[in-house]
Amino acid sequence: MAQTLAYSTDRCWENSSASIEEVNSALEKLRKESQYSATRTAVVNLIALANNVHEANLVKKTIRELGSHHPGRTIIITLDQNIVDSSLPKGRFEANVCLFTSQIGGKNYWSEEVSLNIGGTLQHNLNSLVESLLVSDLPIALWRVSGAITLEENLIDVSNVILIDTKDGGDKQSGLYNPSLALISNLFSKKTPVVDLSWIRLTIWRQLFAGLFNSSEFRDFLNDIEQVNICGKEGPRRLLGGWIVHSLDLDPDKVSLTDAKHASIQLIGKSGKKVGNFTVKRHPGTRVVQAQGEIQEGPCATQLATLPKLSLPWSLNEALINPGPDPIFQGSVLGALKIRDTK
Repeated sequence: MAQTLAYSTDRCWENSSASIEEVNSALEKLRKESQYSATRTAVVNLIALANNVHEANLVKKTIRELGSHHPGRTIIITLDQNIVDSSLPKGRFEANVCLFTSQIGGKNYWSEEVSLNIGGTLQHNLNSLVESLLVSDLPIALWRVSGAITLEENLIDVSNVILIDTKDGGDKQSGLYNPSLALISNLFSKKTPVVDLSWIRLTIWRQLFAGLFNSSEFRDFLNDIEQVNICGKEGPRRLLGGWIVHSLDLDPDKVSLTDAKHASIQLIGKSGKKVGNFTVKRHPGTRVVQAQGEIQEGPCATQLATLPKLSLPWSLNEALINPGPDPIFQGSVLGALKIRDTK
């Protein structure tokens, strides 16, 4: 990930009862009144849907840690369930606009951040609401900070990529704060690609584990798998389980899922009379992930990798760089839905 840059808040504007027209006017006025002569960065329109102020602040912190990959315009929409139709005049909402200035190669650049706190019926017309705020001719990334994007989400069809995070996701439609893998699988039928930040963060686990079987000595143990034990939070452990089922065409009943703080995989297989034990796990208290393959009365191999220090900014950056569809992720979600709950 690019080195984090020091951003300064050049100017801000806020209004507790604003309209879209006033927000656009504020953006233009802030640029004209800025003390810097700068160029607007032009990377992507990022629309982040947050459920509360905590998530909105998380988006702001993450975006500012992206360094030179900071999107040109970020629109953070907090879907406030506490705001009812009568709280504000029709068509109005809480708004905050900030203009940030940074230096890249000795030149000043602007990045714009628009925060909208929206409730009531306006939540059902988000596409028309934000349309005038988008920078033209730039791709549109829709990031659902937590919770699943349903087929009814009215911003999907105007977006070029959907960003989700299945860190706390399960296989059931379990509410606003728990993205459902079943609902995510329904999104695969739409044209807009789906990119999962949790899946990206699991890349090191997957690469290390798959790398163990580059050796023909170890690969033979995949022909007779006795059991696969996967630990982690619900979303990651289900995705890893689905990945194993999908990649190896494995009977899902051989996969056991257990709750844990960090993700891990253990595969036990046989080759003739020998038993092989293959694991990948994170060292407690460190950012080091270790993969190890060990054959009974045979060779042992170990591989190590270090996790990025800032995992959320890193995974968001990777998602924005590679926003296309991922058939392996899709297969892993479908595989995960075949695995029964472990009691």
